[in-house]
Amino acid sequence: MPTGYTAAISKGIPFNVFVMTCARAMGALIMMRDEPIDSPIPERFEPSDFYTKKAEAARAEVQRLRGLSDAEAECEAEADHQAMCARYAGYRQESVDLQAKYEAMLEQVREWLPPTPDHEGFKAFMLEQLESSIRSDCDASCWQDPAKQTGCDWRAAQIDSNSRLAERSEQMHREEIERTEGRNAWLKALRESLPSTENECALSHADRMASRPRQAQAEPEGWIPVTERLPEGDCVFTLCFREGHTYVDCFYDGSDGEEPAWEEQMPSHWMPLPAAPDESDLSPLAKTYPRYQD
Repeated sequence: MPTGYTAAISKGIPFNVFVMTCARAMGALIMMRDEPIDSPIPERFEPSDFYTKKAEAARAEVQRLRGLSDAEAECEAEADHQAMCARYAGYRQESVDLQAKYEAMLEQVREWLPPTPDHEGFKAFMLEQLESSIRSDCDASCWQDPAKQTGCDWRAAQIDSNSRLAERSEQMHREEIERTEGRNAWLKALRESLPSTENECALSHADRMASRPRQAQAEPEGWIPVTERLPEGDCVFTLCFREGHTYVDCFYDGSDGEEPAWEEQMPSHWMPLPAAPDESDLSPLAKTYPRYQD
């Protein structure tokens, strides 16, 4: 059975495309884990700015806290204390409600009669699970209201907390840069190990091009965006460009009732192939190539 990585082989994808598709399973491309499998792979990844923004926000909060007057700090400390007490009261109530549900289920299990002696161990297992959850999930004592701080103490604690958060975030960003550079190095080495796109396309399309009648083709007129214009005619071979690579593909105009599409993959740009050379101009040496021998 084909996998998400091998399914397109039946359509005749070239080696390079298969390699880059499989590369998505590797840690170097973890940033693309939520994207469609045919989404373009960038030339290089950029570090996430998540930790940078987090550090900047923490540094800004430190500056704001240092600018508070003692009276302002007292007001914010009081508001913060009231908000924490309200949250803790909610947590305590959640613990009480959860314990009531656990104990209701516990009572039902205790009243249940095992149908055979072989089910007695099963009943003991259910009881143990419920009793363990009651002990671990329903201890409301850890949600006692915190002690109230003075405005100055609260401000000092908040400055210290945000300063440490900024330092941790900056360190995480440095590590993110290092990880990203490692991913880019892995991806670059992989791409450089692959055969050139032109050579691979020539190999993957050789038989099909030889078996199909050659189309009358115009001289290249430069790269044409697919959003601007598509090739005219059915089974037209074109030079295509996608993700920094050039390759040959065949365009079908949908005259057979199907949707217009390229055989391999949708490019971002295309251009007509140049007209074939006149074989009468081949040198005697070229005609010794096996293709021209009986």
